[in-house]
Amino acid sequence: MATPAHCHYCFDVLTSHLESRPALSLARIEELLQKQQQKPPVTINGHSKPEHTNYASAATSSLLKMPLFVTWKKLSSSGRLDLRGCIGTFDAKPLEAGLKDYALTAYTSPSPAL
Repeated sequence: MATPAHCHYCFDVLTSHLESRPALSLARIEELLQKQQQKPPVTINGHSKPEHTNYASAATSSLLKMPLFVTWKKLSSSGRLDLRGCIGTFDAKPLEAGLKDYALTAYTSPSPAL
């Protein structure tokens, strides 16, 4: 199951590619999210925001091999979410390297004709 850290990592891989800068590692993304979790709870109009997910168990996720799928959608001018690109495999792939490769491949693949 994808974690918020996996999603953040895919977005960072894509933005770092577009900005011509090195991407953060999955471990660094997990570390930053863990630090964010440790901040005091934020209240809005007297209501607390929902608690953050515990990312501690994801610390070794970059060593895992598993099936992977990455899907990008884009917001159309009419407000609809359209498929931008998607790629995946049921074969076990190293998580961090696979997410990086698939995040870029799904983005650069041609958009389907609708």
